Amino acid sequence: MKSPITEQEHRPWWQQPLSIIQPNMQVKDTAKINPEKLADQIMEMGANAMVFNTGGIYAWYSSQVNFHVHNGYLSRDSDLLGS
Repeated sequence: MKSPITEQEHRPWWQQPLSIIQPNMQVKDTAKINPEKLADQIMEMGANAMVFNTGGIYAWYSSQVNFHVHNGYLSRDSDLLGS
């Protein structure tokens, strides 16, 4: 993964402007998600941060919360956020 911070930029990330992209992830596309490629694509579009919903209607990780529906396209032992 390429770093979005240039050699000349030495300020901590929280003191730099954020350019955020929020892709809409569909549960049926889970198998197609390549975390490293997605991060590279986000940076190629000029962003240095990404937001996506992983804990709303569907859990994109192994959830122990009662009635929290697990993403059926993600294997039970997978953790998209950990990837």
